Amino acid sequence: MIDYYYEQLNFTERRIYKSIYVSIVNKESYVYIAHIKKENLEKIYIGISYDHPEIYYVDFSTVNYEIDSCRIRLIFEYLFSRGILAIIENKTNQEIERIVSAMSSNSGKGIIQIEKSIHDYMVNSISYDYEALRNKSMNRCSFNIYGVINNRLAVCEGIAKFVKLTLNKLGIECFICGGKCTLENEKIEDHAWNIIKIEEDYYHIDVTWDIRKDDAQNKRIVSYDYFNLDDANISRDHFDFNMSFECTSMLYNYHAIMGRFISGKKQLIQLLSDGLALGKNFSFRIKRTINTPDNIDDIVVETFNESVKYNGINGKQYYLSANKSQLTYYVTVG
Repeated sequence: MIDYYYEQLNFTERRIYKSIYVSIVNKESYVYIAHIKKENLEKIYIGISYDHPEIYYVDFSTVNYEIDSCRIRLIFEYLFSRGILAIIENKTNQEIERIVSAMSSNSGKGIIQIEKSIHDYMVNSISYDYEALRNKSMNRCSFNIYGVINNRLAVCEGIAKFVKLTLNKLGIECFICGGKCTLENEKIEDHAWNIIKIEEDYYHIDVTWDIRKDDAQNKRIVSYDYFNLDDANISRDHFDFNMSFECTSMLYNYHAIMGRFISGKKQLIQLLSDGLALGKNFSFRIKRTINTPDNIDDIVVETFNESVKYNGINGKQYYLSANKSQLTYYVTVG
């Protein structure tokens, strides 16, 4: 697989990247490197962390170093003592192979099915570590694959690393994309998600933001709001990302594949009628165009309420939740 962030470095930075990588893989305590600016060194550190999620036993968020006139002595901060690291590695690698083996059973169904299997596994089994987000020192493992595999607890960085690792092991090109996001309360935070290559196109997939609960019933649901988006759609609430390629297709977006990418009211009415008749949970996405009215959310809610009334509820309660920035909607049946 391509080491994407390594490829973005200049000659000097690549040499330092290699020196650091080899030293960490060999579990060395430090390495000597040539003089380099702190911001460039931090860029290299992030690059190694994003290119190699299998290196989960070093804290890449802190760069400890000593400088003399000739060189820099870079000191690594390991998350585990040498005495238990080998045991942890063995256990973690076994679990990775077990998960990858289970996912590979879908290999005959193509990239999309494998991607969906990993997405659904994460959404159903991993919880977001809000405590670690507020105070990283509380659980540094939530920022890497160890938190996902052994604790079932992680923040966006750890989740994105696990997605990259598993997809890469299954022969699928996938990168980590770092940027920022806008939360519902308008707060801006650093964020990490993935970009996957399918055929000749690249797509954004943010598993972290698909891990959520239904507001009405407070139950975990499998959401596909951020499953294979182009730059235009991901940019509704993600920004400040700078990759060397563009994501321009929605062909393999989840709702497009499922025939639930709605482009008109007639199509919406038919989808709601068919979905309510089945009496099962379902989701859909409204296709945003220059002609999309500003009150589209009100139109969707009104159409939903009319459909529930017209189709009857058969003794069941229906709930509609929305991701307004993405114009995705989820219908749950009580």
